[in-house]
Amino acid sequence: AGFETFKRDEGFGAWYRDDFELGTDFGASWVPENSFFYTKYEKKLSDKVSFTSFSNFKVHRLNGSCEELYFHGYFNKEYNLADIADTLSGIDILLPEDSIQKSYWQRTWWSTYSEQLRSELRVEYNPVDFFGLTAGAEFRLSHIQGDYLYGETENPEETAYADSIKGGNHFFSRDLGIFIQSNYSPVKSLHFTLGGRLDNNKIRLNGGYGTVFNPKIAVIYSPYDFIFKLIYSEAFMDAGYWTKYSTTPGRLLDNPNLEPEKVKNTEFSVSFKINDYFFADISAYHAYYTDAVGTVDVSFVNDEGDTVQTTQHQAIGNLRIMGMQSNIYFNYSDFSAYLNYTFTNPYNVTEDEIRIGDIASHHINFGMNLSLFDKLNLNLRGNYVGKRLTGAETTVYNNPESEIDAYFVLNSAISYNIFKGLSFQVTVNNIFDKEYFDPGVRSADGIYYASKLPQNGRNFMFKLYFNL
Repeated sequence: AGFETFKRDEGFGAWYRDDFELGTDFGASWVPENSFFYTKYEKKLSDKVSFTSFSNFKVHRLNGSCEELYFHGYFNKEYNLADIADTLSGIDILLPEDSIQKSYWQRTWWSTYSEQLRSELRVEYNPVDFFGLTAGAEFRLSHIQGDYLYGETENPEETAYADSIKGGNHFFSRDLGIFIQSNYSPVKSLHFTLGGRLDNNKIRLNGGYGTVFNPKIAVIYSPYDFIFKLIYSEAFMDAGYWTKYSTTPGRLLDNPNLEPEKVKNTEFSVSFKINDYFFADISAYHAYYTDAVGTVDVSFVNDEGDTVQTTQHQAIGNLRIMGMQSNIYFNYSDFSAYLNYTFTNPYNVTEDEIRIGDIASHHINFGMNLSLFDKLNLNLRGNYVGKRLTGAETTVYNNPESEIDAYFVLNSAISYNIFKGLSFQVTVNNIFDKEYFDPGVRSADGIYYASKLPQNGRNFMFKLYFNL
């Protein structure tokens, strides 16, 4: 059993241009809190049967001190010529001074509160050496807030009113999943895996995605020092409540009818033990996604009859992602190291093939770890991310950038075991204080959403671990 909680008090992470949204220097803040309690139970019922149970209860909230400062003015089209002049006169005469809309920064406080109880039961049955069976069930009860609760005074959970969502702003849902997987080895070097999972989701009385089944098939052949794997699997991901129901000043439309994303994945890999110290593998995959969700620019007519430009979460179509990954591992005594390379080729193939933006084709990672005197541990890691295409020729077509530059950063950690059960760790990220950027979020249009986001320079983290 255990309990974990964390709270962050930070800005919006430079998601927005600072002439639309002000940052922490002016009081803006985003304060997520997460807490969860969990229990785990394992019991070997016999030489052939084992049982595992895992349950947790978690609470997620944004407390009422989350504050946003959003600019209302003429340059960002919150106001137009009709707010400063009599456009009906034909000569655009200025309005009286007390009738002219003045630009200002709007202060808004935000809040959410959601709870979930989750439990998973699993049984493993291995009657003989060449056959095994795993089966289980997962059950979730959730009470999730749909849209943000927001208002013009602090602590909106006490002072604000929820928007008029039918049935209220909180959604009760029940999720039930059952799964089974069998493993069969007719000979020592050949293994077959066949499994599947059935999920059912119900929101309130009539909502939810219903029932979905996903299969998995794998063949593993391991002659001598080689391992060959061929895997086919299907999966899905339902859009979250935030994705379906939440709105912001830059995303005024919700979309409660989003369908789950689905993916069919095929993977082939080869692993090879070079000697007692080196191990290598290489894999290739093909994934096909349907009903993938993204943020798109849209227009709509508001309650006042005005046409408004905004964004909305929508199913943006079908995606085809192909790629490969290779790894080399080294392990000798108290020293270990790894090196891996990943190639990704992602396209939206709904109609014409369009390159998916913001994803690098090339990644390289390496790391090394050295343990000394059973107390001291030294770790060094490096990450290279290639250029990420974006802009007009990609799915992120409103980004004014054509690419986000490649970068390389080094990180390190030093850990020391003070005594049994108590250890201390110092982590240094971005050792050389490299300036680099990640792609902007959502439409990343460079108008409301920043086209690229500056990442942390050199930073330090101190951790104290205590294990009972």
